Amino acid sequence: MSNEIQILVMTHGNLGRELIKTAAMFVPQTETIGFIGLYEEDSIVVYQEKLSKLLDHSKDLLILTDMLTATTTRIAIQTLKRGRVEIISGINLIMLITAHREKNMYNIDELCELVHNIAKQDIVNIRKHIYEVEERGEICLYEILVI
Repeated sequence: MSNEIQILVMTHGNLGRELIKTAAMFVPQTETIGFIGLYEEDSIVVYQEKLSKLLDHSKDLLILTDMLTATTTRIAIQTLKRGRVEIISGINLIMLITAHREKNMYNIDELCELVHNIAKQDIVNIRKHIYEVEERGEICLYEILVI
């Protein structure tokens, strides 16, 4: 483990704030997660200023954004110049919970990889998954969840 890792959520509107509030149901101390919302009335300059105010340059930084091609990610990319920064787009609840829970167990590169992999594993077409599990003769996820 190396430097302490700052987690910052950058989303449109209050999406990130609500994800952080919901994550608090699963992990403690979510108030340490930074949040910057981009609102309709915000200019790009205002959003960049919000970002600069939240950065702790003594820490590594993991930024979770809502959409790959959106302003939130384009502004986040500007932080890559400072080094020790990783950005993952497509934030969801499991990503945030994992990042927060594991941030003291891994370095920034390992944490980024872990969060990215967890997110990919958690996005599943349930009908197709049930069919594939049943085809292999394994315990059906549907039966476990419904019981």
